[in-house]
Amino acid sequence: MLWDNALHWLVSLTSAIQLPLVSYVPASTGVLPKVTKYFDAVAREFKIPGLSIAVVYADKAETEYYNFGLRAEEGDPSSEDTLYCIASNSKAFTAIALGILIDDFKHGRNVTALPPGVELDWTTKAVDLLPGEWKLKDELATAKTSLIDMLSHVTGLPRHEFSYALGESIDELVERLQYLEPTYEFREKFQYNNQMYGAASYIVSKYSKQSYMSFVDERIFKPLGMKSSTYFPDVAFSSGKLAETWLNTAGPYFNETRRVPYFLEDRSEATIGLSAGPGGVISSTKDLTHWVRTLLRGGENPSTGEQVIPKQVLDTVTTGRSIQMARGMFPELSPQVYGAGWYRWAYAGHELVQHEGSVPGFSSAIELLPNDGVGIIALSNGYELGPILLALTGRIVEELFDLPHIDWPGRLRNASAADMDSPPEVHRASSHVPLEVLPLSQFVGTYENPGYYGSLTLCTWPSKPGSACEQVLEDYALVDPDFAAKNATTLYANWRRVFVSHVKLEQVDGTFFNVQADSLYVKGYGEDTSPFFVRANPPGGAVAEFGIKDGVVTGLGAWGVAAGPRERIPGQPEESSEVWFHKISA
Repeated sequence: MLWDNALHWLVSLTSAIQLPLVSYVPASTGVLPKVTKYFDAVAREFKIPGLSIAVVYADKAETEYYNFGLRAEEGDPSSEDTLYCIASNSKAFTAIALGILIDDFKHGRNVTALPPGVELDWTTKAVDLLPGEWKLKDELATAKTSLIDMLSHVTGLPRHEFSYALGESIDELVERLQYLEPTYEFREKFQYNNQMYGAASYIVSKYSKQSYMSFVDERIFKPLGMKSSTYFPDVAFSSGKLAETWLNTAGPYFNETRRVPYFLEDRSEATIGLSAGPGGVISSTKDLTHWVRTLLRGGENPSTGEQVIPKQVLDTVTTGRSIQMARGMFPELSPQVYGAGWYRWAYAGHELVQHEGSVPGFSSAIELLPNDGVGIIALSNGYELGPILLALTGRIVEELFDLPHIDWPGRLRNASAADMDSPPEVHRASSHVPLEVLPLSQFVGTYENPGYYGSLTLCTWPSKPGSACEQVLEDYALVDPDFAAKNATTLYANWRRVFVSHVKLEQVDGTFFNVQADSLYVKGYGEDTSPFFVRANPPGGAVAEFGIKDGVVTGLGAWGVAAGPRERIPGQPEESSEVWFHKISA
């Protein structure tokens, strides 16, 4: 109760009182022409296929644009009208949409019936808004998780990135939260989690009596004149402006550049609704200049003067609630905190409200310098380029305020998303526990975890003609150069998640296996029709151990699959694994 009262007071205080801060005036504007050659060189070095950058000023209508590379394989150039999925930069729209809903209830614009005795604000408990639907494995988190807790990544849940899948609906995702293992206590530690933004979008939909996508379109996109922005890939495709997507990490050595399809190959409304809250917005730098300028002006549309986003909502979502990085990564950078859809930190005395985003084939970075009245947008049709986009936006900040130039690409050359948020080392040692010696065929069968959508069916080579396993093995034989040498000691599965399509388990010793999560493209994609695959995790980054009881396989425990950290105890996979899949059939 004491913590809840303190939380309510903190939210109220930060929403109502914003302390005056020193404002800097940019030393110069018109910065992009000064950095064009530098940006071109960096883009070529890191094989960025296409890139669109914009610099926005709160009190100036003029916007600066920079574009590099290609929108499409046929040679169409990138431009400020090119559409990109902005991935996790969508979270800011989710947090603000929820804030608009809260403001609607506060001022009587929404009279949808709330559960008895419930008032809607940032400290309202999820269990009160979703009675009979909201449940987490941790009883305290079930009872006490507020809306602001959900959005500041402190529920105790890690990513569980492979728990959701194409074709799943958002209400199914919310129902399955109760089965996902937490790795920290409630409010103990920042742990990035996409599902909570899905749950937040579900709350917006439930209490606005319309789809979440329609709510954002009506309350944000249309009022701000974001005419090309959408959640629906087919709408973006039909415009002829959607960027085609590439990866530079294809193949067994993570070094091949290949074009890939749009990451949501299932474009049903259910799947779009599943991804919308965490990462579904499709937009352009031109459209996003309206968004960023409005944010810089405290939620006021600069073209019409309309207060599209309540100022208190903006103050709440950009105020830090949890500590993402307790120490600055480099001497010029401050520690980082997280609000709701926004990180907050400082570079050389200039405060930044910022977020990155990445899904296969797209990367984004959006930065606000609220005390300086400047915003920066960087979008690309390449994958996991967040550190490089930050290097480019960092150079813009240096030019704006006449700061010393730092070789950010040099500092970040070997950085990746995994480096930024490295999981603990997986404990691979087999210890003294004797390993069961079973034929590989004993591990074949179907496994499930109720928190993970669908089931996982493991196959061995050779398989029965005409079976589903035969197709899985044929596909791996086409794309994987290790198939012929390792198929006798490897298990394979078709496992359609949002970000991967298949998984294989390579036997190390007895019941202990290396895990590889893959996306297979047996017909290639685009102009290059040669088969290839993209691996989601590096070799040795994930492992599995099968449980055995009385000589019978009982299940499969996994580590290093974005569901930890949990320390592996050899010989006790069910008790110590990050995710345990119970075997349900042979």
